[in-house]
Amino acid sequence: MRIVLERKYLKPPTETANAKYRRRVPAELREVFGNAAIEWSLKSKDPEIYLKEYDIAHLRFESQAARKQKVPREHIGAT
Repeated sequence: MRIVLERKYLKPPTETANAKYRRRVPAELREVFGNAAIEWSLKSKDPEIYLKEYDIAHLRFESQAARKQKVPREHIGAT
């Protein structure tokens, strides 16, 4: 039995690259993020690791968007 978890902003790993969190940035938040889209490395090709990193990246994005200011990764509770 195979369980598939869909992650809307997950860019799966390739043979030469780690998985990434990729997301378009709404026009009103582009000053906060500095671009029209963000793409953060999830630092692994291992699903167990990159899914944990995905959750951290998603919280980071949502926190920055809600506060309308940058939030350092260290403030999200990353390990």
